[in-house]
Amino acid sequence: MTENRLPDYLDHIQHAAMADHIADFERMTREIEQSLREADDPNAKFYTREEVMQAMQERIDRARDKPC
Repeated sequence: MTENRLPDYLDHIQHAAMADHIADFERMTREIEQSLREADDPNAKFYTREEVMQAMQERIDRARDKPC
């Protein structure tokens, strides 16, 4: 890579990183909106803090067991 192309390459990396962050933000927004809709559902099940913490720990444990 020549020296004069380095700024273009860095711009490309920055744009890609920004696109990833935007995609993550959009995904999280959709998940939060879905959670809020589900919370308004009269048939929604409510969980205790202990149930939520246990479910989160199980997901973390499963994720750790998966190869990267």
